Amino acid sequence: MIYRYPIYLENSMTFTEPPTEPIHFQKCNGYDGNNLRITNIVGYENGDFLKVCPHCNRTLPTEAFRLRTTIDRDQSWCIDCR
Repeated sequence: MIYRYPIYLENSMTFTEPPTEPIHFQKCNGYDGNNLRITNIVGYENGDFLKVCPHCNRTLPTEAFRLRTTIDRDQSWCIDCR
């Protein structure tokens, strides 16, 4: 996972530790514990948060996106689309 806890999402969900069960919700954005902007989060399963790539519309774990090094946020498009 590329984010640090706690994770604060704009849908009022806060994660101080990994969820114990898979969870899915409507796409939302937020910030992690390093004040890194996180985008397009849709859930959590198999030990990682899930994001939707706005280019190919696939739902993938955050590791498939990486971080932007020029600004404090994650990549919107997945590695395959980039």
